[in-house]
Amino acid sequence: MARRTLRLAAIVVLLVLTMPSAAFAEYSVELVSPASGVVSGSGEVQIRVAREPLDSEVRSVRVRAARGGGDAHQLTCLSGCDTRQPVYGFAFDPRRGDPFGVGPMSNGAFQFETLVSPALGEDRNVGTLTLQLRVPGSAVSGLSTSVDDQQVRLAWSRAPEPDIDGYRVERCRGGCGGDGWSARGERLSASASSFEERVRPGTYSYRVVTIRSNGGDGTIETVSSAVTAEVEEPPAPTPDDTETPDAPGDDGDGDGDADGDAGDRDDGATGRDDDGDDGPDRDRDGDDEDGDGGTAGGSSDRSFSTSRTRTGRAPSVSFGGQRGVPALPDAADVFRGSLDYGLDDPETADARGDAPGPGDDDEVVLSAPGGSSGSFLGRLTDPNRIAVPIAGGMLMTAIGLHLWRWLRVPV
Repeated sequence: MARRTLRLAAIVVLLVLTMPSAAFAEYSVELVSPASGVVSGSGEVQIRVAREPLDSEVRSVRVRAARGGGDAHQLTCLSGCDTRQPVYGFAFDPRRGDPFGVGPMSNGAFQFETLVSPALGEDRNVGTLTLQLRVPGSAVSGLSTSVDDQQVRLAWSRAPEPDIDGYRVERCRGGCGGDGWSARGERLSASASSFEERVRPGTYSYRVVTIRSNGGDGTIETVSSAVTAEVEEPPAPTPDDTETPDAPGDDGDGDGDADGDAGDRDDGATGRDDDGDDGPDRDRDGDDEDGDGGTAGGSSDRSFSTSRTRTGRAPSVSFGGQRGVPALPDAADVFRGSLDYGLDDPETADARGDAPGPGDDDEVVLSAPGGSSGSFLGRLTDPNRIAVPIAGGMLMTAIGLHLWRWLRVPV
């Protein structure tokens, strides 16, 4: 009986030893660090690989991304290497995607697989672990400013993460500390790499805030270093930038020559320019009809001549091709009428001051003060036409009646 029992035990042991260890191996993996599974930046991730007493020893442990592929990364044993629960670790940088070789990683859940190579048997995937990434976005790089007149322009290189929500530009006056920053405009898109605004002269500091999703409903912000922009006062206008007004008598071309020189005077009877040879003609008051012999020309850049007769006709005025509005010869001689300054080649009125003919469109006729030239009322009140003869007739009649009375001349 004892021999049978020993034989049966030997057969069982032999069967156990001849069976592959993978048939009953029970490896497991758990996250050691970070304990909460939340990753907020680069650091070390540690995992524990456990095995049962009958499991063969672990030769190596590797990890790889559960999605997106990539090569498996060999881990280093950190502690408990001779026990059934050794701890392995690896450096993890979600901004670069190391050690999984997937590039910058989005915030949110990230899963990786653990591969165990036992002493006996083939490699086995012993479990999938999950990390929650809540990493702030990278600060923009290469932030610089340029100033053109009072226009400030910022430029930068965008953050590399794929889930950037946008950027916010902040500004403060002078060299700011922690306070005094204010947002400039609306949030910029994730593709923005510049910003412009027009400001008053002074010193300003600027910075750019990177806004990134935290993998849930919120966002995480990263502030860049500040740069300074100096906006100067606009230069004062130089004498070359301003137009010096012409002096009296200046015709605008800088040589001081203008029509209406002091020596040129209007004849007043023929409309002929005497060039000052015979002196200016005088009116009934003994005054120079053209003012001071050049005042009109000196006060305007447009030459003109006048003609007036003593027959009660209104004076006529015509202008040359210069610019400006001429002054009338004498303040006492007030005339009314419409003047046309838009003609290119005006002609001088004739000596009589007649109304313009078909070819004299540039001549303007002015009426005398309070007069109505050419009307019946004007002719009726003209002392040279009506008033003087009537007054003379009445005077002669009165004298005749008195003589008849005094002399007693019979009728």
